[in-house]
Amino acid sequence: MSKEFNPTRKEKFTVPQALAVLLFFGVVLVAMAVMLNHARALNRDIKRLADVAILQSALELYFQDCSAYPKKVVSGQPLSAEVCRGGIHLREVPFDPSGDSYKYLPCEGLEENRNCAENVAFPTSYVLGYELERGVDNVAAGRYTVKP
Repeated sequence: MSKEFNPTRKEKFTVPQALAVLLFFGVVLVAMAVMLNHARALNRDIKRLADVAILQSALELYFQDCSAYPKKVVSGQPLSAEVCRGGIHLREVPFDPSGDSYKYLPCEGLEENRNCAENVAFPTSYVLGYELERGVDNVAAGRYTVKP
């Protein structure tokens, strides 16, 4: 008996075929989720590097106006040297993309016997800390500190 063409007859999937299709789409969705998470982490790391560069530039401008670095840097607040003679150097100190603040610690003294603490009277240096999740280009993931 040969199969005849019947336009009203509908072919159905078998259970193994349906499972194979579901498995295929599941693997594709998992791969897409992994790539999306990687892209988001890379985007956060790029923002961190840009934020740190901008913050360093603002701190150097502050130092030029006041001959000292600020005693405190607060995310979400302006970085201004109104107490000495300068204006606003950064309208708003950025938050880390994860929502935390960048770690700023003012320092005084020379490099070999430098004192870094929150209560430094006349900061002549600083340490700014941040952490990269995945790394960018030739900068590996990990914790980093920058100084003037």
